[in-house]
Amino acid sequence: MAPALITAVALVAGLAHGIWRERDQATLRVFSYPASTSNASPSGPSPVWSRNTTDGLKVILYSDRSYKVLVAGSSWMESSPIALHGGGFWFCDPCIASKGHALDFITFASGSGNHFTLGPFDQVQMQYTIGTTKIPVHFSIIYYKETETFMFQQRFPSGLGQVNTSHWDPASTLKTGNNNHKAFIVATGPKDKFEVNWPHVGQFLSSGEVSVHFPSFRDGKDAQNYMLRHLTWVGRFAVSRSGDGVGGAAGQEGGPIVIYDGNAENALVLSPFDNFKSNILGYDCEAGGSVENKAKICAGTHGHVVSFPPGYSTTTSLSFSKHGPTDAVYKWGKVMQMAHGTKKMQKDPISSKLSYWTDNGAFYSWYKWEDIMKMGSPNEVLIKLSSEFAEKEIPVHYYQLDAYWFDYERENANCKLNLQEQSKLFPDGLKALAQEMKTNFLFYDGPTCAEFKPIGLAKTAESVEFIMSNPYNLSWANGQLASVHPKSVEPYFNAVMESFKEKGSIGYEVDFMDFNFLLFREYNTNVRSAHSYLKTMGDAAEKHGLPVQYCMPLPSDLLESVNHNAVTNARATNDYQVGKDNWRIAPTALLHSALGLRSSKDNFQTCVSNGAVNPELNALVAAISTGPVGFSDELGKADYDIIKRTCSKDGTLLRTSRAPHPIDKSYVANPPKGDIWTSSTTIGNYTWYHVLAVETSNESEYIKPAQVYPKPSSTAVFIAWELKEDSTCKPGMEAAKCAKEFSAIKTLNVYTGVRGKDSTNNPLKFKAWGVSPVVNGFALLGESSKFVPVSPDRIANVAHVSEGGVNLIVKGSQGEVVEMLFITPKAGVVASKCTVDASLKCNIQVTAATIATTAVPVSPSTNLAPPSATRVLTKDLRTSAKPAPPSRATDLDAPATLTAPSGFAARVAPGPPVV
Repeated sequence: MAPALITAVALVAGLAHGIWRERDQATLRVFSYPASTSNASPSGPSPVWSRNTTDGLKVILYSDRSYKVLVAGSSWMESSPIALHGGGFWFCDPCIASKGHALDFITFASGSGNHFTLGPFDQVQMQYTIGTTKIPVHFSIIYYKETETFMFQQRFPSGLGQVNTSHWDPASTLKTGNNNHKAFIVATGPKDKFEVNWPHVGQFLSSGEVSVHFPSFRDGKDAQNYMLRHLTWVGRFAVSRSGDGVGGAAGQEGGPIVIYDGNAENALVLSPFDNFKSNILGYDCEAGGSVENKAKICAGTHGHVVSFPPGYSTTTSLSFSKHGPTDAVYKWGKVMQMAHGTKKMQKDPISSKLSYWTDNGAFYSWYKWEDIMKMGSPNEVLIKLSSEFAEKEIPVHYYQLDAYWFDYERENANCKLNLQEQSKLFPDGLKALAQEMKTNFLFYDGPTCAEFKPIGLAKTAESVEFIMSNPYNLSWANGQLASVHPKSVEPYFNAVMESFKEKGSIGYEVDFMDFNFLLFREYNTNVRSAHSYLKTMGDAAEKHGLPVQYCMPLPSDLLESVNHNAVTNARATNDYQVGKDNWRIAPTALLHSALGLRSSKDNFQTCVSNGAVNPELNALVAAISTGPVGFSDELGKADYDIIKRTCSKDGTLLRTSRAPHPIDKSYVANPPKGDIWTSSTTIGNYTWYHVLAVETSNESEYIKPAQVYPKPSSTAVFIAWELKEDSTCKPGMEAAKCAKEFSAIKTLNVYTGVRGKDSTNNPLKFKAWGVSPVVNGFALLGESSKFVPVSPDRIANVAHVSEGGVNLIVKGSQGEVVEMLFITPKAGVVASKCTVDASLKCNIQVTAATIATTAVPVSPSTNLAPPSATRVLTKDLRTSAKPAPPSRATDLDAPATLTAPSGFAARVAPGPPVV
C-alpha cells in the first residue's frame, strides 16, 4: 500500500484509551523559512531556535529540522532524522525513499507558556502531517527556564494507529531472527557486567525499538575529543553499567542515561519524563534503513504498543551539570519529583524500624525447604524468635513473611495459588499470631499462578478477571503465570490491601515486577495499561496506609514510582546469599535516592559461626542504605552487638539522609580498583559525610572533599575518624591520635588492601570513616557505638552557642541514655550524655568556656535555639556577616571561622596528603 492510499481507519485505529493529560499550555506563533533556504545554503542549514543554560548546555534547532546538543560550545550529540511508524509504514524526515516515506513538514511554530509546577518555558514546534488524511503530528523542544531543563515532546492530536513495529509472537520472532526483541540478562557482580542475549525460548519479549524517533542522537563531531562515556541502569534491580561514547540505551529494560566527559566533570542526563512504562530510550534505531547515520539512542514509545489515543504525548528530558554525574543525576531527579508532585508517605515502618526477614538468603527461607516443618512450624519458630528478642532487648518492630505463608507452586517462581495463610503453618491465623507475639508483619506478594483463586480476599475480588502470560523457561523456574486483567485492577488491589491490613501487615512487598510486566501482552501492547496497574496498586496501598516495597523492579518501575507516594523503597541488589556481593548497593542507590526512594539491600545474617560472611559490612551498608534493616539469623545465633549498632533503643533505625553512591571517579575509563562510596547526613543545611572503602588495592588511593556529595566549599575543613566497633576516638584523647584533618590540602587515604584469593569465604576488607565539619574549632563526631554516628533520626537540631560550643537536641525513647563525642579546641575528645525524658528529647551542650557538659530535659514547648543564646550552626558557615543566598545546593558548607582543634598543627602551606 502506498502512503497516499493510507486511510484514516488505518492510522487512527483503536484510540479508545482515554486522553493523556496535557501538562504544558503554550500559545504558539507559526513561522517558516523559504524552501530555498530551509535545507541547503552555502553555509548549511540556518539556526531556527536555540536556548542555553547558565552553566554551558545549549540546544540548537536548524532549518532542516536537525538539532544539536552543545556543552561549552562543543558538539556532544547530533540528531538523526525524525522517524515514525504509523499505519504499518515507516515515515521519516529526511529518509531514503526506497526504504521509508517522507513525513510532510508543514511549518515551525514557537511560543512560551507556564507549567503548573516547573514554571515558565519557551517552546519551538515542528508540525507535520502523514497520509492523505493529513494526520497531524507535532514534535517540540521545550526549555524550562527555572530548572534549566530541556524537554523533547511528541504529540499526536488525533492519535495514531498501527504504530507497533513488532508482533507479540515469541515463536515466530525466534524463527525469523527478528532483532527487535532482546532480553537483558544481568549479572550483579563487581563489574556489573551484562550481555544482550535471548537465551531462553518464551522468555521476555522486551523491545529495543521505538515507533517514533524523537529525539534520536548519535555522536557529535566533538564527542571523541571529550572522550565521552555513559552511565545507565539496566534490567532487574536496575543494575548500573557504564561504557564508552554516546550510548547505553536498553529499551524496555533500560532507564535514564548519563553522558559525561572522560574526567567525569560535565554530565548530561537523558531520560523518559512521562509514560514511563511505554516511553523508552531505544537502541534499535535504524528505522527501516532510512537513517544515513544511525542513532545510538532513539527516544519514544516502545515497539509493542499498537496505537496512540487522541491527544497522546510523550516527553524525554535533557538536563546538565558541570559538577559531575552524581550532581547531574540528583538535579534531574529533583525536577522529576517536582514535575510529578512526589511526596512520599511519611509513616513508613518498612524503612524506619528494625525488622527480621525470612526471604531468600535468610536462615528460615521456608519456601525453599522440601520439609517446611523440619525445624518446627513457622508459627512456633516465630514465637520463639519473638521471645528471644524480647529477652535480649532487641527491638524488632516487624517480621517479613515470604512466599510460604500462602499456598504456592515451588517450581513456577513460587507463584501464589491464593492469598489465604496456610492453616497447617498458622493454625490460628496470622492476625492471632501477631497479637500473641505483640508485633507486626510485612507480607510478601509474588507472581500469580495460572490456577490462582481469590481465597483470602474480600468478596469484591470474586469477579476479578485474569490474563495468562507467555510460557517462560528459566534455569531456576518455568511455567506459565497469570496477572489481573487491566479492567479488574481496582477491585483486585483494593481487596489485596484490605486483606493485608486486616491480617496485620504494616506494608506491601511486591516481587517479580519484571515478570509482571514483560510476560503479559496486555501490559505491553496498550500504552497506558501498565501505568494504570501500578497507579491502582499505589492508590490502594496509600488508601490503606501501607507503604510499598518494589522488588525485582525494572528502571521503568523506579521512574514510575515518582507518581505513587505509597512506594517508599525498592530493592537495590539481588537476594542475599552468604559470601556474595549483595552489599554492593551504591550504584543503584544513586538512582533510587534521586527519585525519592529508599534503597533496600535485602536481609543479612550476622553469625559467623553459622556461615555468615561480612556481617559487619552488610549491617553497615543496610544502615546507610536509608531503607530496611532486616537481619535473618537462626534462633539463638544472631550477633546482637552488630544489630544494636543500626538502631536506637526502641528500634528506630539510625540512617543517613542520603544513600551511598560511588564517587564520580568510579565512572572514568580507568576507575579506582575497589569500591569507594560516600553518603551524607544533613541536619538543617549542615552536612556530615560518611566514606566507605571496600577492597581498594592501591596504597596511594586518596579521596578529597571535592569528591563527596553534596560538594562542600573549597575552604571547608573536616575531621575524619575511622568507624569501628571499638571506636578509635575515646574521651580524653588528643584529637590527632584518633582523627585526621580532611580538607582541600589534607586528603584521606582510603586504602584497605584486598582479601586472600584462597577462599571465597574470606571476609572482604573494608574501612569506614565519619567526616565531621569543623566550626570554630568544634566538631561533632556523634555516637561512636553506631554505624551512623550523626543521624537525623537521632538529632533534631544542632545549634552553635554564641560564646563558643555546640548545643544538640537529641531524640530517643524515654529513659534512653545517649552519648555523643565531640572534638574541642582545648580538651581534644570529649563525651557528653543525656537521658531522654517524657518529651522524647534531651539536650546536650558542650561549651568552649568550660568544656562542661550538661543534660537538660527539653519539653515540647522549649525554644530549641533562643536567639539571645544560640544561633543555628549553618548560619555560622559563611565568610561574611551578611552573605548572599547560595546559587546552588553545593555552596552551603563554607565555614566562617576555622580554628584547628587541639592536637592539629596550624596550617601554613599545602602539605602532603594525610596518610
